[in-house]
Order: sequence, then C-alpha cells, then structure tokens
Amino acid sequence: MKSIFGLAILIILFASNLLAQSSSSVIKGKVTDTIGSVVNGVNISLFNSQKQKIRTAKTNSEGHYRFENIVKGSYIIVASQTNFKSQRNIVLINEIGEKELNLVLQISPINENVTVTAETGLAEEIAKIPQSINVISLESISQRTSKVLAQVVAEETGVSVQKTSPTIGAILVRGLTEVGVYVDGVRYSNSTQRGGINTFFNLNEASSLQSVEIQRSPNTAQFGSDGLAGNAQLISRQPQFGFDKNKINGEINTVYATADNSFGSNLLLNYSSKSFGLLGNINARRINTLRTAKGIDSHSAITRFLGLPSNITGSNRLTDTAFTQYGSNFQVNFTPTDNQQFSFRYQRSQQDGGKRFDQLLGGDGNLIADLKNLMLDFGYLRYTKQDFGFFDSLSATISYNSQREERINQGGQGNQLAIITNDKERTTALGFSFFLDKQFKRNSFLFGGDFYHDNVNASSFITNPVNNTVTASRPRVPNGSKYDLYGIYAQNAWDTIQNRLRLSGAIRYNVGQYRSRPESVPSLIGQSFSPD
Repeated sequence: MKSIFGLAILIILFASNLLAQSSSSVIKGKVTDTIGSVVNGVNISLFNSQKQKIRTAKTNSEGHYRFENIVKGSYIIVASQTNFKSQRNIVLINEIGEKELNLVLQISPINENVTVTAETGLAEEIAKIPQSINVISLESISQRTSKVLAQVVAEETGVSVQKTSPTIGAILVRGLTEVGVYVDGVRYSNSTQRGGINTFFNLNEASSLQSVEIQRSPNTAQFGSDGLAGNAQLISRQPQFGFDKNKINGEINTVYATADNSFGSNLLLNYSSKSFGLLGNINARRINTLRTAKGIDSHSAITRFLGLPSNITGSNRLTDTAFTQYGSNFQVNFTPTDNQQFSFRYQRSQQDGGKRFDQLLGGDGNLIADLKNLMLDFGYLRYTKQDFGFFDSLSATISYNSQREERINQGGQGNQLAIITNDKERTTALGFSFFLDKQFKRNSFLFGGDFYHDNVNASSFITNPVNNTVTASRPRVPNGSKYDLYGIYAQNAWDTIQNRLRLSGAIRYNVGQYRSRPESVPSLIGQSFSPD
C-alpha cells in the first residue's frame, strides 16, 4: 500500500508539470472609511487558504491597492491601519481577469468570521459552510488562557473542557472525547493518546497561536478517524514580512492571579524583510497552590465523607495543584519568488512538578501520583507552490512530533508499603502530508494524502519500598510498538446556485496498522509482557 501511495503522488506531480500553465489574475480595490473618505498608507496583506501570507501592499494617495499574477484559489485579504479596526474579506478567484474588492475600515470591532479548516485548502466565511465551526480569535485566546490552553473553550457553544488535574486537560465536542488535534494542519494526536484527556494538549503555548478553530462534527474524510467527534485546529501566529524596509517589532505579556498566586510572561519578537520573516516566542509560567472557595475543598475526603470543612486542617489551599511550564518556539517564512513559500516551525515545551490531583488523597487515595518531565518537541517544514501545472497550488509538509512523559504512582489507599510504579513513555511521530487544489468557475476541487509513522519507546518498573528491590513490569504500551496511519482523499464543493445552494462532499481511503514484537519488551521469568 505504501508503494501505491507513493506512486500515486509521483504520477500526479508528473502529470501536473506536463499540464503546466501560467494563467493568473489581478486583485485590486479601494479602501475608504465609513463616511467614504479614502484612506492611504493602509497595509494590505494577502493570505492563502492556510493563512500563510503571500503578498503585501499599501494603498496609495487615492486609496487604491493592487495584486498581480494571482492564480485561481481562495484567499483572505486583511487591511490594517492605525486607529482603525482590521478588516478581512474572502476573495475567490475562479476565472482569469480582474477581481475588484473595495474595503471599508470601521471603528467598531470586527468579529472573526472566517474559517480555513472546515474544508482543507479553501478559506470561507462561516455562514457559507455546512459544518458547525467555533472560531476563537487571538484576543479571546489571550483573555481566557491564564494558566493552560484548554481554558480557551470555556465559553464556547457545544464545546467543554475535561480537566482531571490542574496540569492536563482536553477539549470535548458535544460531550464526546474522540477529538482530533491538529497544529497548522499537522496531526498532533498520536497512537498512544487515549480517548478523553490528552496529556500533552496544554503543552501548546497559547501566546503562540493566532486562532483556534473547532469543528463540532466529524470530518473523517479529510482528517482520518482520529476525530469521530470533531477536530481542534490550532493556527499559529505567522511572521510578518513583505515590507520595503527591514523591521523588528515585538510584544511582552504578563499575567498574575491571586487565586493561586500564579504568574507568567512571554516575549515575542518578529523580524521582517521583503521576502523573509522570523518570529520567536519565549514563555514561562508558575502555577502555585490553589486557594479554595471560602476555604472549603469539595475534593477533600474530610468534606466528602465526613461532612466537615476541609480547612480544619489549618490550610485553605490545595497542596497538590502547583506546577511549572516553560518553552519556546520560532517560525521562519521565506518567499524566494512570488508564487513559492517555505515555512519552518519548531517548538519545545516542558512541564515540571505536575501531579494527578484526582488520584491523590481525597481522590483515589494514592500516596504518589506524579507527572514528571512532560516534554514536547514539535516541528514541520512546508513548501507551498502556486500555479503548479494543472493545479492552482501545491502544499507539501513533513513533520516531527515527539511527546514524552514519566508517571510515578503509589497506591494502597494510604499504605506506605505499597509498591511504587514508574512508567516512562515517549511517542515519536514522523509525518508527511500534501494536497493539490483546483478552482473552477463554480467548483473547488482538492486531492490530498497523508502518512504518519509512530514509534513508541516505553519502559516500566516497580519498586518495593520494604526492601528497595526493582523489578521490570509491563508498560502501558509495549516498548518498540509501531503504528502507521495513511490515506488519500478527494473533496469537491459545487456552488449549484450561487450564494443560495452549495453541495460538497469528500471521499477517503484510509489504512491503520499496528505491530509489536515480544523481543522488544523485557521479559519476566522467560515470559514476555506482550504478545507478537
């Protein structure tokens, strides 16, 4: 199947080059304010359907702007100017010629109403698509996520937060736990992520995101079987570039909360030139012990079973809720020509000192429930080419995703002689994905595919606190396990009656395969912990 998958890609790329064409269009327009006066010096940015900036321009003294050599496809135009609210519009180029789009800058706030993930490769207004989509803007992200990223959906319709400890959490869609997570269209979920809570979701830094899009319906034809409930798409902030003069700008954000004496900060810097942009973000936060409401902890066994106020112990704080999180990421965008772009992104995050609060005394009764050395290494390299033979554009991405954790547990309902288990697990996923799109007069066609290979390194041992002997034990996932997920898909959207009736559909062929070998897992008394 892998050879067939690779051969299909080569055939399409070869055929595309044979059918090369150089048709292009022009996007132009005029920018005014709400009373009709022209506005000059407005920054006009042109983004493709993946929210990658491909062109920039400024309005002249008469308020006009112009983009030439634009191939067929769907685009987002963003106009920004000091003392005005940003204006964004969808532009659909489906035939050769000039497309005129006049923009009006308004004083009142403009809500985010554009989605780029409902249908891959197509930017569209939310009101014109059949799926239910929540789009969470940059402003909302910064206001809600004072501690962890999962807080971002606290006020969203049809979406809720599953949070069984202060450190880790997940997004639930319509009460279901099978939600696929993607970062800039790259699969972030992996084969060892169990249904429900995602240990590594909160290692994504909120201050590095431009928006979050949540699909409240399954879209498995495009994204595979991970998202039976829906998908959460994290859209990262992009470097600014395309200016005539080199620029450096940045921002510093700080946060402090009295409920847990938490504090944190991030520093974001952006360097931009005519064809090159670099964005870096360094962040750190410390979450301390949480103060309970009126000093009463409903989680405490004293309150739950005896009906007594938990603060009779002399403390009105939850001692197992503190942790530290820090990390950094940087992203580079480079446009060697007007119709090509390279994007590279890498992030490293770590979380220390976390505990499974729900499993400790007052919860499951464990003496130890530590989450140590939660680490994330995530990166991708993307190539985008417009006017790619017969197709309007090509996008190809290779990715790397490594998620590591260490869990230490001692149960026994308070028995200090109970065994201590230590589980170390690291799942590393290598991926490749691509899509080709073509815009006809009333049809938007897309063909794509993806391949992800997961490799698991896991070790587990138990310690007897009586004699300090250490013995190998069965890991949660067998060491050396490998999981492949790959597929090809096609989608088409047809405007049967313009602005009134639209038909869209997609089809996918998907394969998932798993394998493990007994020789990769430690054995006990000659017997392997896992079968072949």
